[in-house]
Amino acid sequence: MKIYAHRGGAGFFVENSLAAFEFALDLGCDGAELDVHLTKDNQVVVHHNARLNHFYTCNLDGSWLTKADEQPISCLMLDELQSFRIGKPNPHTTYAEKFSKLQAVESQSIPTLAEVVRLAKQKSDSFRLLIEIKTDIFSDNNQAWLALVEAVLALVEQEGFVDRAEYCSFDWRALMEIKARQPSVKTWFTTHPLDWLVDYGNEDLSLPCTKGRLSKLRKAFASGSAPWYGGFQPLSIDDFAEKIRLAGGDAWFGYWLSFSAETISRGHQAGIEVAGWTNNLNKAADYVALNTLSLDAQCVDYPFDDFLKD
Repeated sequence: MKIYAHRGGAGFFVENSLAAFEFALDLGCDGAELDVHLTKDNQVVVHHNARLNHFYTCNLDGSWLTKADEQPISCLMLDELQSFRIGKPNPHTTYAEKFSKLQAVESQSIPTLAEVVRLAKQKSDSFRLLIEIKTDIFSDNNQAWLALVEAVLALVEQEGFVDRAEYCSFDWRALMEIKARQPSVKTWFTTHPLDWLVDYGNEDLSLPCTKGRLSKLRKAFASGSAPWYGGFQPLSIDDFAEKIRLAGGDAWFGYWLSFSAETISRGHQAGIEVAGWTNNLNKAADYVALNTLSLDAQCVDYPFDDFLKD
């Protein structure tokens, strides 16, 4: 089972920071997952949210951003964006409580994708980057993500990293475009927790989701034509593996608790890999359960679980 550091290994260092990626490399992970956006001047930067995140972002003078200060990445020039610092958790938020092993690092700025690629090339001959294309999945505009896709592919090719770059997204349209342009690259078709899409009558979701987003996801899925599937929406939970294969995907990248031995087997029978993503998985029992699944890869905040035993 291959180990990918989720957002660089968000359990140890602030998510998507160079410190996180360097630690994932030092740990010996097979790769790291990261998220990308375009700045106002069309530079590809690595950041999870479409806006600045006040949970770990401060100004150069050390003053912390508030929720009201979260400007869109797309409205900031690269030099403006990199004037902020992201190496430490905001003490006025619960971010540090989420990640008990988090280490603070001074002078970390929001990195560019080029910086992360160069770090990976400098420290390893095999470390892979799983690049998540962030989009508005509810948009009916099939080309809304095109500029980001083109910029990412161009940068990866320019850096000579094509053979070590992989792509994932909840928006299958973007992945199909990538596959059409670069058939040899590996695409991981990401899926939501299944109980986000279908109401099983259980109030305790496998992963928390706001009521507004939950309602929107379920309504779109129930319509049978949710835009993010690009015309390949599964008719039921049992159809995911085959739909991903038909759409040209190489791997089903689903929330780990959505998988069972049966669903994983279905993926393998369809000729695709099956990988599990997690979010703040920080209990030893959960790691034991994750490791019993016959997944081809896992994507975790805490790469390797030995630290849970101390």
